[in-house]
Amino acid sequence: MNFNNLKKNKNFEFEINGLRGVAILLVVLFHYEIYPFTGGFIGVDIFFVISGYLIGKIIEKENFSFTSYKNFLANRIRRIFPGLIILIFFSFLAFSTILSPEHFITFCKSVVSNLLLLPNFYFWTQSNYFDISSYFKPLLHTWSLGVEYHFYIFWPLIIWMISLLNKQLYFKNIILILIIVFSICLNEIILSYGPVFENKILYGKYVSDTIFFLSPFRLFEFVFGYFLSINKKRFSSIILNEIIFVLGLIMILYASLNFNKNTLFPGANALYPALGAALLIFSKNSNTAAIILKNSLINYLGSISFSLYLYHWPVLIFYKYYKYFEVNLLEKLACIIASIIFAHFSYQYIEKFYLNKKIKLFNKKFIFGSLILLILSLNVIQSNGWSFRLSAFEKNILKNINNKSGGICDINDKKIQKKQDCFFGDANKLDILLVGDSHGKVLFQGFRNFSEKYNKNLRTYEDFCQAFPRLKSNIIDCNINFQVPETLIIGKKFYNYQMPHEELDQIAKNYVNKILEFKKNKNFTNVKKIIVIGQVPEFYSSYGDLISCYTRPFYINKKICDNYYNSEIFDIEKDIVKMTQNLNSKETLNKSLKKYINRIKSNDAKYYFFDPFDYLCKKEKCLQVQDGNMVYNDATHLSIFGSNFLIKNIETNLVDIIVKQK
Repeated sequence: MNFNNLKKNKNFEFEINGLRGVAILLVVLFHYEIYPFTGGFIGVDIFFVISGYLIGKIIEKENFSFTSYKNFLANRIRRIFPGLIILIFFSFLAFSTILSPEHFITFCKSVVSNLLLLPNFYFWTQSNYFDISSYFKPLLHTWSLGVEYHFYIFWPLIIWMISLLNKQLYFKNIILILIIVFSICLNEIILSYGPVFENKILYGKYVSDTIFFLSPFRLFEFVFGYFLSINKKRFSSIILNEIIFVLGLIMILYASLNFNKNTLFPGANALYPALGAALLIFSKNSNTAAIILKNSLINYLGSISFSLYLYHWPVLIFYKYYKYFEVNLLEKLACIIASIIFAHFSYQYIEKFYLNKKIKLFNKKFIFGSLILLILSLNVIQSNGWSFRLSAFEKNILKNINNKSGGICDINDKKIQKKQDCFFGDANKLDILLVGDSHGKVLFQGFRNFSEKYNKNLRTYEDFCQAFPRLKSNIIDCNINFQVPETLIIGKKFYNYQMPHEELDQIAKNYVNKILEFKKNKNFTNVKKIIVIGQVPEFYSSYGDLISCYTRPFYINKKICDNYYNSEIFDIEKDIVKMTQNLNSKETLNKSLKKYINRIKSNDAKYYFFDPFDYLCKKEKCLQVQDGNMVYNDATHLSIFGSNFLIKNIETNLVDIIVKQK
């Protein structure tokens, strides 16, 4: 790439372009899992600071007016949308050949969210950014573009309102500092809610996802950059500038090498990359900056950084999805090279073409291409993921009743109905009450067959006393409008991946103490037997991934699926598997639950604990599929097959407890 033309442009800042190169390099190293850059995702935060800085320089040049605002937004669209639309178009063509119907539908929903400028909001509604399910979302990385869009739309308006109040620099600086402090404090306050929201609006939604994906919680990173754009004074001391640059570099390196998926982020931890990037921009005239940020290689990466950001993730996902197994280092390097090639051509023939302001942005081709993508995506969503790509074998997998959720009340139901109680037998003469959350409700089909076999009456109660035994539930003051039977069965998702391993024993003790509180409520005086079903191992991956392995188009070999999910994934000596499954932590929590339940001495009721690991796992390998029947319906919920499998394995003990004991 020829930089001579850029050198002629006095306004071009090679250091900022080089910082883009650093940012995209960190992102690629993180996404491709190149050790030791476990925190390389902070490259996105560096991009946010750079955007704030560059947009600030643009805004400050012109007085705000409707025309200037319209031109500003048009230039932002010109910068992002052409490359993005082309990327989505080629991704649609490529992924339509390999994605299962389920994943093809979610892909198309992400396409629509991008066209509506809401990709970050869409992915917030999905699973965690660091979840293994990321490997099945080709456009996941576009979440950051959603944050950028919202900054471009609202920030000029905010600056205009600040200027109306007072145009003095000192006033703007005070407001900007207050915004930074407020934004960071807001993040920390939200994080203090715990792993998940437990209010009615966001119940069950991960707190970390909310501050990661949504634009308001990223505002301070842009403001860091904007602050530098309006405060142009710099230190004249060469030594001081060198110190500041090195300090900023150390902060970025520390975060990229020490942060990981378990780091609470953003929030205060985001100060490392945000402040680090701001320090590098502040001291960009230092000698060290000239060496690190002005060399040709890093500037080349900076120039193609946007296109490389667009292509590096879909290229990797396409290969991983087709192979459906771990990608080795050589394969990763090949994907990186392919991404750079795609990015080079995208930069040369799309970005640069549309950056020419003489080119009409909203031409017929641009609008027609966007409409075609929207129509095709909606068609995929409405037509069940283009299932015509499947043979009879794949379609039978999708129709297999055993692969439905174990929590559906009737096997003819299409899916589990939240907060809907399931019954078997006479609801007025209950023998068994199954309580907990949706993870306990999936035991229904297993207990239904048990109840039918031994002539018992069964009911589920998913919203039982504020989702008892959730640690913040209140069973003491809970009122029940039906007669509670002698046998109470508790099942729930006891484990959360944000639970520190060293605190699991205390957490288990807290759960057991919460369970014991039922004795303080007069509604439960007739309960004589409490059966607790512990944490299930859970699925290796995310929603439908095993089914998707089987239901990729007919011309893709499916033989790897059984062996991969039941055996090979447990043999991978890789931190990512341990982090996503945390089998040791789940098993540790179960052992502690069993320990404290066995210690209970009570004349009011007898307590029993069953550990699903004893029946679903052998050593460090856990059953996930058997003869085409999935043990799990999604990432964490047992299927009908899994529910029946588990309850059949403990049937003998259940007979002794429920049927024979009186």
